[in-house]
Amino acid sequence: MSDYINIPKPALDAFPMLTRATFIKRFTGFDTNFDVFVVSSQSLLTLVTTDYADPQDQSRELKDISGQYEFVNLLKPHDNSGETIEILEHDEMEGDFLIHLPYKNYRLDYYVANTRHL
Repeated sequence: MSDYINIPKPALDAFPMLTRATFIKRFTGFDTNFDVFVVSSQSLLTLVTTDYADPQDQSRELKDISGQYEFVNLLKPHDNSGETIEILEHDEMEGDFLIHLPYKNYRLDYYVANTRHL
């Protein structure tokens, strides 16, 4: 896997902390991509690209397929301050934690999670 990934501009605009991050690895689930980045020696982020965002379920999925990563919390879009959002099931999430990007005939959702190495 390359040490570079092309992040769509709307995702970079919504999550500016990704501009300072270094790509580590991509994991691909059933309908979701998990792109893991390192921001500092102690800080990991995951950019999640999916067609239906369910952060709690997707954290379990990442843990299952990677064997080494899981989400800690979510980062608010358009906020470089590092404010976080508690991870709940999608239907229980308050506020907007993701951004939408239309692609051809369907919609992709992007969100960023603080991540820990197990």
